[in-house]
Amino acid sequence: MVGPKAIIHLDRLKSNLDLIKKQVNDKPIMAVVKANGYGHGGVASCQSVGNTRM
Repeated sequence: MVGPKAIIHLDRLKSNLDLIKKQVNDKPIMAVVKANGYGHGGVASCQSVGNTRM
């Protein structure tokens, strides 16, 4: 039995974060990533936006 899959597109994650930053006029953002919840790549997600000043 194969269950549903969730695919995290890191480029889209970064793009979404950039859009949110524009909407809040570059105010600081605190992003929270659950400890690799369900194997969705928490480390890779953090690294993809890690160089972004939040």
